Amino acid sequence: MRVDSIPLELIDPPVEDDRLERTEKAIEAIATSLTTQGLIHPIHVRPMGKRYECVSGWTRCLAARSIGWVTLASIVDAGDDERAMRRLRTAENLQRAQLTPIEEARAARGLLNAEGCSIDATARALHRTPAWIEGRLRLLTLPEDLQLAIHLDALPLVSAQVLSEITDAAHRIYLTHYAVRHGASQSVLRDWVNQWRAQLAIDATATAPRPDMAIPPSQIVVQVACFRCSTLHDHRNSTIARICPPCIEELTHEQQPTT
Repeated sequence: MRVDSIPLELIDPPVEDDRLERTEKAIEAIATSLTTQGLIHPIHVRPMGKRYECVSGWTRCLAARSIGWVTLASIVDAGDDERAMRRLRTAENLQRAQLTPIEEARAARGLLNAEGCSIDATARALHRTPAWIEGRLRLLTLPEDLQLAIHLDALPLVSAQVLSEITDAAHRIYLTHYAVRHGASQSVLRDWVNQWRAQLAIDATATAPRPDMAIPPSQIVVQVACFRCSTLHDHRNSTIARICPPCIEELTHEQQPTT
């Protein structure tokens, strides 16, 4: 293992990536940090022929490219031990990358499957508790629509777990959209689940009651008259200017109708 300055053009993305997506905002934030503070933590790479695979730190690579860097300090590992590489990538991502709960769950599952070991051993490798690992793995048993809502931070975990009890996908998705748009307390969510179950017991073919999607109120636009031409404009497009008393008097005189 050594630290080298590797040309960015030779570094490829990780073959297996814990992140589902990378936003421009996240890349820009790291780019700003690189510009002001430099690279504090080198990335990890491993040789792949004449090129390198980024084991951890791919977002830092993208940020460095965005600000025109040509090389990047990299810890070069022989990379013969696939399990060790996976442990390294997952542990660093959990510590630094601010993964979403779903990304954390996928990373934990990937490591668990690759290691072929117990939850306790996986927890030790990731410096997490077994309960944390089990909780994250349960997220991956939720329907995909709820996983997406959690990943996008549109729905709290506890709300998703309550809604997951509704097996009618169309009904659940409707209620999820309502909860995301308008909010819903845990007691309201539980009432929805109970209503669905009650309707299912009466007639499995009928649709359970649904809350009406509220129509967003129309936006009120305040219009103000231009001091000079008296034309009405959206107040948000008006400009506040500092004017001395003589100029105010002159503009006021211009506004007075001529006789």
